[in-house]
Amino acid sequence: MNCGHIWAICVRHLLLMFRDINRILNIFYWPVINIIIYGLMGIWFDSSTQSGNYVLIFLAAAVFWENVLLKLMTQIAYNLIDEMFDRNLVNLFTTTLTLPEWMGASVLISLIQAMVTFIFSFLVVLLLFKVNLFNIGWYLVPFSLSLILSGIAFGFFLCGLALKLGKRSIDLVYYIGWIFSPFCAVYYPLDLLPSYLQLISRLLPMTYIFEGIRAVLGNGTISNADIYTSFILNIVYLILSLMFFKQMFIKSKINGLANLD
Repeated sequence: MNCGHIWAICVRHLLLMFRDINRILNIFYWPVINIIIYGLMGIWFDSSTQSGNYVLIFLAAAVFWENVLLKLMTQIAYNLIDEMFDRNLVNLFTTTLTLPEWMGASVLISLIQAMVTFIFSFLVVLLLFKVNLFNIGWYLVPFSLSLILSGIAFGFFLCGLALKLGKRSIDLVYYIGWIFSPFCAVYYPLDLLPSYLQLISRLLPMTYIFEGIRAVLGNGTISNADIYTSFILNIVYLILSLMFFKQMFIKSKINGLANLD
């Protein structure tokens, strides 16, 4: 066994590691995200003086975050990235297929997949933990609709990034999706964040929904103004993301869709 050969292979991967943003993020990104999320959850438990159904609250947050919002936004982007890896974008858009038609199809298939995942998760939660997510009541409808809009809006933003960065964006799509989690207060109340971070959180429509889920499951009430604010922000971000995606598509088309690497 030649130790020099072993070291040469190690050096090769170490050199690549710090030249590839995806590899760097894989080393440093997840530890930071996990420490922030679980650290703030621990602070919430230590500081909370109220008893509550934390199992229901956490399972509801996990299902809505990972199986509705995150699933929808990443799947829309992966639909585009899959076409890049299959070198099928040129084939698609040399036909009579229009960009709005592809976008509509991408949203529809992503929505179907997200809903199937949500229903399956609902059944798993019910069977394993005897927790019924329908305890959220009629608020389940506006909460779901708002998160679906958020998923579509941020999904097309990720599509725009994919067109700009090419195939290198395959990991970044998932990383960027998760970066919203600490700011959206998915697993802990918003007031645990520093005041300057709360300003960022209040600009995200998802924050109002996850705060609303905790409020409904905790005391049964929520401010309707928060729901309206969430929908208004969703509409603003949806318009901006569609504009960004369209602009990136036009630039990519000019540069050549076949050259997206």
